[in-house]
Amino acid sequence: MIDLLAKVWIPLFQNHRSMIFTQLVIGLAFTALYFLVFRFLILKFKLATPGREENNSEVKLYTKKDYKEKQANTGTPVIAGANRYTEQAAVYLEGFGGRDNIDKVTNCATRLRITVKDQDQVLPDDIFKGAGAHGVVRNGNAFQVIVGLDVPQVREQFEKLLAYQTKEETKMKKFSIVIAGGGSTFTPGIVLMLLEHLDRFPIRQIKFYDNLEERQEKVAQACEILLKERAPEISFLATTDPETAFQDVDFVMAHIRVGLYAMREKDEKIPLKYGVVGQETCGPGGIAYGMRSIGGVLELVDYMEKYSPDAWMLNYSNPAAIVAEATRKLRPDAKIINICDMPVGIEERMAQAIGLASRKELVVRYYGLNHFGWWTDIRDKAGNDLLPQIQAHVAKYGYSLPEEIEASQHADASWMHTFAKAKEVYEVDPSTLPNTYLKYYFFPQDEVAHTNPSFTRANEVMAGREKHVFGECQRIVENQTATDTTLEVDEHASYIVDLARAIAYNTQERMLLIVPNEGAIVNFDEQAMVEVPCIVGSNGAEPITQGKIPRFQKGLMEQQVAVEKLVVEAWAEGSYQKLWQALILSKVVPNARVAKELLDELIEANQAFWPELH
Repeated sequence: MIDLLAKVWIPLFQNHRSMIFTQLVIGLAFTALYFLVFRFLILKFKLATPGREENNSEVKLYTKKDYKEKQANTGTPVIAGANRYTEQAAVYLEGFGGRDNIDKVTNCATRLRITVKDQDQVLPDDIFKGAGAHGVVRNGNAFQVIVGLDVPQVREQFEKLLAYQTKEETKMKKFSIVIAGGGSTFTPGIVLMLLEHLDRFPIRQIKFYDNLEERQEKVAQACEILLKERAPEISFLATTDPETAFQDVDFVMAHIRVGLYAMREKDEKIPLKYGVVGQETCGPGGIAYGMRSIGGVLELVDYMEKYSPDAWMLNYSNPAAIVAEATRKLRPDAKIINICDMPVGIEERMAQAIGLASRKELVVRYYGLNHFGWWTDIRDKAGNDLLPQIQAHVAKYGYSLPEEIEASQHADASWMHTFAKAKEVYEVDPSTLPNTYLKYYFFPQDEVAHTNPSFTRANEVMAGREKHVFGECQRIVENQTATDTTLEVDEHASYIVDLARAIAYNTQERMLLIVPNEGAIVNFDEQAMVEVPCIVGSNGAEPITQGKIPRFQKGLMEQQVAVEKLVVEAWAEGSYQKLWQALILSKVVPNARVAKELLDELIEANQAFWPELH
């Protein structure tokens, strides 16, 4: 009407006033005609228009007091900040049979449109009109509640009630978990970590799955005793049967090592023979390990999808970059999130270096590939910039902590070297903070010179952690108690609980995860698996955009992501050529001849694990 006045009648009035008066007369005449005709038809045929339904029941208007009394009587907490729209929405929700009967919620200008699962559960119209509705239109399982112009506010509260009820009910749920890699030396620490967080993430069942029964049994027997003493309400079983392991689970926590530490030893020592870095996730060693791991991880994904299709896999099996690319390419629809604990450990050191209690006080911006990235911004919860303070520490100490340096004779020598080396890595780009693994790419000759080719990191682990864990598990079984165990909680693994909780409770946790790029790094391959901060909820991970990255990092990452993609293609196609090309592209391999010699020896060592290459 306003448009008609502004654009037609007022501008044309001076020259066309007779036409305008004619339009007014005709309009009023038709208004009267419409009223008389429709009134006659409604009364004559007793049409049940909204507000005139044949229903003799008393229509009671619900008040705020009624709403709160109703909530109290049913034991449901009243949502803080409830208003008249909340009360109206609560009555509508009850009228539609409750949350479990709601299939879809939409609205138009004046109507709340609801699709229900069972129309027989929907209450009579007077319930809705008692809460202020002007009427209800029914069409099978589709309903329209005539609310009026307040419908957006009512819908908002309706959906909040749905989400609130879901959250309250989910809080009561106890979860079932299978730890894939039950014979791992990390498994007892994971179990202890889960027990420490039962108040945040309640568990009803823990299963172990491994394809090496004897190895798993050593860990499982000790963990069963530990669980009986500390959380007897949690059921436990260990199995090598996939169906038993993967049925009735909510989360698969996967940390498998195909070939065990014996093959890691070869991953490290074979490259060293050629003067090339020998490391389990970088260079030729990482490529060899990746070729072993792809099939194992995909097998776990397939078991999960077959026996518990609604479950999520939280994968922290190495080499995470290659495994993540394999799941992206070969199982694109799988509910799997790939994560690494290295950034978590470094952030914990950052926090300690500047006197904070925990890494969870940090809000970070980070981009890169797994074991190949940079922090670009670090702040506290109040928004204060902490990056300069941490950079000053790293420029002096690397990621080492002063107290560690003073007591270095008691620390793990290889890790002390890694944390100290970060000082040199930082100098390459002092505007950022680096992941420690970049030392293998920036200073490969130093790492080869520093490594004892006859006693590598694999030997350290077998002589240290592996010997200790299996020895302690045996002692627990012999004594039939874990009360004085020296097994330790894997504190870094608390990120696994954070991730599981974020999915289970839709907590919108901010976490560093390995995800498809898809624009998170604007000027980088859309299909690359990048490591960036993400917001995690019930739908999984949503990457936070990091913008454009500098040419230096972009060039390095493009070369490295090409290696990862070629490895996965070589595994899928059985291609010798592509695996050779991956080794040639690897920044730590000096030339194509060395790459070919390395490849031939790695094929010989991995005959039992790799697909046949041609």
